[in-house]
Amino acid sequence: MEKPLIPYEKAADEVTFPEKIQVQAIKEAYAAITEKYDGYTLRSYLTGKAGWTEDAINLYDLGNAHVVFENGFIESFKDALLSSNKGGEQAGMKQLQEGMDAVPNAFVSSDRKEKSLVDDIIYGARVTEIGILEQSDPQIPLQAPVKVTYEVTANSLTKSITSDYLILAIPYTAQRTIAKSKPFVPMQEMAVRDVRYVEVTKILLQYKKRWWEEVFAEAGQGLDGGLVSDLPIRYTMFPKTEGNTQFENSNRGVIMAAYTFEQDATILGSLSPERRIQIAAENLNRIFPGAKSLDLLEAGASQVFPADELAGGSAFCYFGPMQKTKFLDTMQKPDWENRVFFAGEQASFTHGWIQGAFEAGLRCVQQIWSVAVEDEAQ
Repeated sequence: MEKPLIPYEKAADEVTFPEKIQVQAIKEAYAAITEKYDGYTLRSYLTGKAGWTEDAINLYDLGNAHVVFENGFIESFKDALLSSNKGGEQAGMKQLQEGMDAVPNAFVSSDRKEKSLVDDIIYGARVTEIGILEQSDPQIPLQAPVKVTYEVTANSLTKSITSDYLILAIPYTAQRTIAKSKPFVPMQEMAVRDVRYVEVTKILLQYKKRWWEEVFAEAGQGLDGGLVSDLPIRYTMFPKTEGNTQFENSNRGVIMAAYTFEQDATILGSLSPERRIQIAAENLNRIFPGAKSLDLLEAGASQVFPADELAGGSAFCYFGPMQKTKFLDTMQKPDWENRVFFAGEQASFTHGWIQGAFEAGLRCVQQIWSVAVEDEAQ
């Protein structure tokens, strides 16, 4: 009898890979696309290159989930592909059926036994400063050169730890509040200051019955999917039904009633939590009046990234024109003589997706391994 896979093993087991990846061809094509289109915003491309009228642009805005016309065109094109049904399937997009907390939980799961990181994480610690120890203590010849100072939020005590290497995986907007003993290289400092981030507000609603499944089924539209409107909620995501273990023994369901960007995010974010939930529920009831969804509403929650201190007030990176050309290469290189490495979705080719964070994290592991091997050889 085969041993059942635990969640973090299951996710890896289901990944499929093409037989052969033409890495060099991908690099050359990506470089050519970047050189040709990185100077455009989404709006300037549609008006100047594609020749769209303002009416066409308005229709495109209202018919798509996340249109931000000031974004770089390449970023917008990438997300339009990945967010579409055909493009997302082609790219091998996956959903975490156990919930988004399946990723952090996998690191601390007791199922990992000695590989669990549960005792290696310092909880309630706010990093306040990073630095290089210029002079090692002669009594400690192997003293680590990188020092991280943090504040324990529970009692405001200041503590520090040292390490051979440091990986910064937080958004640049959050890095701005962390003091440094010396600056990074000028282009990295400029990237931290200037790289564009977007504001996002999300609202979740829980219903005691998944009323949308009946609505969609009657219309011949399946059981799940997404909805775009011109109401304040803008974009609604209905959870995948097929294979969803959370639905096996319950009629309840949670939907992302609002996934809003920029000005829409600011508007909803300015409301009280109770008012946000009320607006989202009323918007959906207005779209589907026959479902009587207000009678089924049980609870709601929201995430306002502009007010999220630990995220630095922003949801994720979204390059503006020429920022990919100007910054990305530097953003992926180590600094402080190969002691500080940069992870986070902003330092990847896939901004705004967990894939980008994985991509950047794996790159840092490879970089640290290379540096460590080189140091060992000396």
